[in-house]
Amino acid sequence: MISDGNPSSARDVALSVLSGSERGHTDELLSAELDSASLSVKDRQFATELVQGTLRWRGLLDFHLRRWFQGDYRRADLYLKNVLRLGLYQLLYLDRVPDHAAVDSSVELAKQRVGLKAARLVNAILRRAVREKDSLPEPDSRNRLDWVSISTSHPQWLVRRWVSRFGWQETEALCRCNNAVPDLWLRWNPLKTDRQSFLAILKESGTEVEESDISPRHVLIRDNLDDPILRLLQDGLCTVQDVSAGLPVALLDPQPGEIILDFCSAPGGKATQIAETLADNGVIVAQDVSGDRVTKVVENVIRLGLTSIRCVVGNGLGLRNHTFDRILLDVPCSGLGVLGRRPDIRWKRNLSEIRFLATVQRSILETAANLVKTDGVIVYSTCTTEPEENWEQIDQFLLDHPQWRRDNAEHWVNPSVVNPRGEIETYPHIHHMVGSYAVRLVRN
Repeated sequence: MISDGNPSSARDVALSVLSGSERGHTDELLSAELDSASLSVKDRQFATELVQGTLRWRGLLDFHLRRWFQGDYRRADLYLKNVLRLGLYQLLYLDRVPDHAAVDSSVELAKQRVGLKAARLVNAILRRAVREKDSLPEPDSRNRLDWVSISTSHPQWLVRRWVSRFGWQETEALCRCNNAVPDLWLRWNPLKTDRQSFLAILKESGTEVEESDISPRHVLIRDNLDDPILRLLQDGLCTVQDVSAGLPVALLDPQPGEIILDFCSAPGGKATQIAETLADNGVIVAQDVSGDRVTKVVENVIRLGLTSIRCVVGNGLGLRNHTFDRILLDVPCSGLGVLGRRPDIRWKRNLSEIRFLATVQRSILETAANLVKTDGVIVYSTCTTEPEENWEQIDQFLLDHPQWRRDNAEHWVNPSVVNPRGEIETYPHIHHMVGSYAVRLVRN
């Protein structure tokens, strides 16, 4: 919902986040900026929409802005480019924002952040955009790579990579699905409520809901995070979690009384899901390398009222004298399966980073493999679509470690999300959830 209350402040927050996201984690920057700004709930939603939407459509926005910009647009001041992107995004995609408001607010932002000369340039470009926005040129369809890349706002290297695997039609469907506003899923907490009671609370508040046919613990919310849902979250009755993110815990199949390690735990969504599944009966070690990130796990543990989780800062080396019944290994990855939720990732990743992350993942997997009991289980999971980080990683691990085997995921999760190799593999345009991968490994 677009606010009419204090839009200039929301736009200022959005500009700060967009300009800082080149170097930092966009979600963390946005959270910090919103925490420090005195904005209403509607204005916070407006700022979030501006950030997400501008990043989502940055490639196409730049395609149009380059035509109007006098000079080398690539070398233009970062704040100036983001003011222009914000303004054009509002003109093209936010019908509820009047054209004059989008232009005038952008001119004022440019004046404050870049200077008077830049403000005049912004005024001229955006006023031209107002005149021409109903007749904007399309990318050249004769070059299919350019056309798909620009029209779906994805970098060329990624489109080319996906086309080699999926073909043109499926790649375009995947890219367009990445540009849809992502679904909002809640996982209800069985320690504080039950399915019927939780659904009743949501429906009484006027929230439109839909139950998942993949996970009985997940509910799709058709509205924004408004006050009734925020209260449910604060009271620990639920957690925001995509259905795909809940599948690795189902695959882990934790049992009461077991000692379980969530190796890369923050922000704690899966660790808390394990504890809820066990009715808080067991020991879950929630580990992450960053103290700040572990703090987020602690906050979620407290919010949900859980007692079985032990939070640890570390990388596995401090646990060498311990063994675990099961380990959840949600490794750091390129995140190319969650471009709908984190559109900034598409502009930050490259092939060399995928290869580097694959080496990091292998190192983590090797460390975890030494911490599992005989007949113990590791679930390795990612939120990426790329083979180097997923099945190629596992194939090589199993080749090097014949004492491990891969179990078919169909025994634990809905077969519709299981690939022919017996691994969980989801894609946004096929499964209507974020792209993910998970495999169950057993030590013989």
